[in-house]
Amino acid sequence: MQKQRLTSKNSKAAGLMALYLLLVLFSVWIGFQIDRVQENLTGLGWKNGHLLLMGIYCLFACGYDGWLSWRVLMQAGYYVQGRLSALMWAFMALGALIPWKDPGLGATLDLHSLVCTTAIIANGLIWLWVSVYGLTSPFFRQVCQLVLGCLILSVAVFAASGCISYLCEAAYVLSNGLVLLLAAMKKSG
Repeated sequence: MQKQRLTSKNSKAAGLMALYLLLVLFSVWIGFQIDRVQENLTGLGWKNGHLLLMGIYCLFACGYDGWLSWRVLMQAGYYVQGRLSALMWAFMALGALIPWKDPGLGATLDLHSLVCTTAIIANGLIWLWVSVYGLTSPFFRQVCQLVLGCLILSVAVFAASGCISYLCEAAYVLSNGLVLLLAAMKKSG
């Protein structure tokens, strides 16, 4: 019975790792489809006409990170925060699929930017709250800090590139996914 549980856990871990590797390869491939410093996922779909590619990537990346976020928080006993974090990842995917307003129209903030920015900030606040106020183990507190570090990394890439580029999006999705993948594997293993 114990051996079956270990085999089951190993196969789940291998599956999660395979999905992450697929996400990395998909991210790199998309990076060659657009100007990764000046454009983002929304530009891939609405400007370059690759709506299906944009939609698949947004749903896969946000779905994967959202599910891992939910799983890690649930394993630590943060049920409400886990559901809220997964919901914020769903809003990020939704926001990326909404076309933005043309800057030439004089719009300073549009629905696309509002939904994405709000979801990312809210998700960061969820992890910050758990890190500061949650009664967590040192390991889980470190996971929270690393997830917040992923957000800071994305903002640093934003500051360096001067726009919300694909590099910002990929940096956030991939670094966050890696941290949560390792946390999920350690917690379940």
